Amino acid sequence: MGFKTQKIVNQWHQPVAEEILYNGQYSAAIKPTEFFSSQVFIDALLCYTELRAQQTLISKLFVNIEPNTLCDSSALAKLTHLHQQLKQYQCELNIEVTERLYCGPCLASEAGLLALKAEGIGLALDDYDIYSQRGDKRSFELNVFNYVKIIRPVSANQRLQLQTFLRRKPLHDGQILVIENIEHASDLAALKNIQGLPSKHYFQGYWFYRPQAIQLNSKQATWGELQ
Repeated sequence: MGFKTQKIVNQWHQPVAEEILYNGQYSAAIKPTEFFSSQVFIDALLCYTELRAQQTLISKLFVNIEPNTLCDSSALAKLTHLHQQLKQYQCELNIEVTERLYCGPCLASEAGLLALKAEGIGLALDDYDIYSQRGDKRSFELNVFNYVKIIRPVSANQRLQLQTFLRRKPLHDGQILVIENIEHASDLAALKNIQGLPSKHYFQGYWFYRPQAIQLNSKQATWGELQ
């Protein structure tokens, strides 16, 4: 089991953070909900995240979890412990809650979000869908997220939808918009015509940085092979 990292840049295209991404496959016999929320996966993710903080001077690291992980008290405790561990490297942990396996409104998952927030952990709403009715508006309206990550618009209609979304000024004070999947120069050029982009916003995508595998030393590699 391995992981890779991709840089996130600010509006001046300077690196400000990295996201830890899974760099492997999972068995077709295992449901994604079971794999990405399994204790084995969570333990490996947290191990690689701490390793990355040790390897490089980076002020922010983002990790992805599934909504049902917010209902797992053991996983929440491990995330809180990682948050404390990263402090010794002057690194801030930010947890992205993906909508990929959204399981619907849930009081337990909301309680999990609030518990992480109370620990001072940064939160990001990942892949927030402003282009359809599938976005998790309930979580968005909780106003607990420090970052809102959306996929870049891929058509004139989606660019209009993004502009309409921004015109409503939905982001609260201090909340940062991150536009993902910037793959080509034309993607970035199209965004320059979007009115209402917050003065502080981030970008992520292959156009800026391609993901790089997190390298293990010999002892760590042995651990990785056992997972």
